[in-house]
Amino acid sequence: MLGKIWCQASGCGRRWRHDRAGLPCTEPVEFDVRDAEGNGGPMCAGHALDARDRLIDAVVTPLGY
Repeated sequence: MLGKIWCQASGCGRRWRHDRAGLPCTEPVEFDVRDAEGNGGPMCAGHALDARDRLIDAVVTPLGY
């Protein structure tokens, strides 16, 4: 499906008619996410959830603003 994309989160079902994967995330930053070595940074809620499930010993900290 050229030019179309869908959310990979189980049960989400959201779809877009353009290629969001090639664009910077436009969602608001809500969390700081770090791996076991301290690498990472600020992320939106969706990316933080995904990172939490993929990174070993991930630390997800709400930014609270």
